[in-house]
Amino acid sequence: MSDFKVGDKVEIVSNGYGHPYNIGSIVVISKVMGDSLYAKSHLDPEEGKGLYFYEHELKLITEESKKASEVQYGGSHYKNLKIQPMKYSLENNLNYAQANTVKYVTRYKDKNGIEDLKKAIHCIELLIEFEESKLDTKED
Repeated sequence: MSDFKVGDKVEIVSNGYGHPYNIGSIVVISKVMGDSLYAKSHLDPEEGKGLYFYEHELKLITEESKKASEVQYGGSHYKNLKIQPMKYSLENNLNYAQANTVKYVTRYKDKNGIEDLKKAIHCIELLIEFEESKLDTKED
């Protein structure tokens, strides 16, 4: 663990002792104390707090080691999917409302539950409102 320094971006390969975190998550080292590492978290960004790693297996992430499509920040709710919502949306030329709907429906079981389903419904309602306004303009 002592090979890492403050500012290093690392992937959690396996859990050890300390703050539980999802394997495959990417964090940035904020403090090194002996064999222990700390990382600031988007979940707990307060100064002096963060994630604690001891006997975790961590892998240094370099610019060359990962493509953007292989990295997920803040959780692992897309990691095990055959195709990520972003890739699906881009390859199918979906608009913003369509892409967000796909994203929320895809992740709801692993992230925010019913709240994500409500967000998906809201995106569809916004899309309907937008499409109906285009029809109203054509009729005038």
